[in-house]
Amino acid sequence: SAEKADDMLRQERSLQTPSRRVAIVTDSAADLPAAVCDELGIQVVPLRVIFGAESHLDKVGLRPADFFAELARNPEHPTTSQPSPGDFRRVLELLCSHFEQVLVICLTARLSGTHQAAVAAAGRSGKPGQVTVLDSRNVSAGLGLVVQSAAEAAAGGADASGVTAVAHRAIENTRTYGLVPDLSHAVRGGRIPPAWRGLGRWLPLSFVLGLDAGRVRMRGLGLRSGNRVEALLKPALRDVQRAARGADQRVRLLIAHAAAPLLAEELRRQCLARFPAVESIDITELGPAVGVHGGPGTVALAVQTLP
Repeated sequence: SAEKADDMLRQERSLQTPSRRVAIVTDSAADLPAAVCDELGIQVVPLRVIFGAESHLDKVGLRPADFFAELARNPEHPTTSQPSPGDFRRVLELLCSHFEQVLVICLTARLSGTHQAAVAAAGRSGKPGQVTVLDSRNVSAGLGLVVQSAAEAAAGGADASGVTAVAHRAIENTRTYGLVPDLSHAVRGGRIPPAWRGLGRWLPLSFVLGLDAGRVRMRGLGLRSGNRVEALLKPALRDVQRAARGADQRVRLLIAHAAAPLLAEELRRQCLARFPAVESIDITELGPAVGVHGGPGTVALAVQTLP
């Protein structure tokens, strides 16, 4: 109840921004530092995390640290459920009464029906012409950076077309990479075929995944006892070099970790040393909506190239 009250207070504060014309909404698969969401007035519609008969609102009724503790203790493997159109509609109705336009940016439609739920809610809202829904083609930290870019444009006073243009550019220029210690949680969650379980069981490997146009692709392998940071950085650095507009290509980075703060800090140090021009880099916790499929020790790295 206290967490829900805090969430309502944050929502109320975000409405008290007379200079802002566009409200930004996302779902809880976006991993961003809470301070960024508060400062930029980002509204978050939670997914649900379900342990057996118990259903929790992601990041509202179940915070990341509590989730991973429960994941280790509970024999029931959790599942996730997208927000209902009604969840989105309640937020949209409120925001449409305070702002000229509302931009909703959702996790990749390739992995969830969340985007479709937002589209349905926008169509059923009282002012559908005020709402735009975008597929970020990202998740976790990558979704977070896309949302942050749009929210910064909105906070700067840009109109709906300007904010949407910024969001589209951010989607095109943001890639997400994930280091998964093993595949057991992904197999139990039904995200990959059971045949892959044997690979993770018999070989001491960590797996580097990446999102390509919203689809999850294998991008590399690393020994669990080896340099996992290097395994994660290799495809990210390669992709930036291919897309670079010059030797000093500026990037914005965001790291999200699942109960792995030391690994996240080492990744931060290596990013600062290896990327030529880092404009900003933050560390945040990986949320339950994504952590349920990666498990403890998962680390996500989002890389956004800047103009």
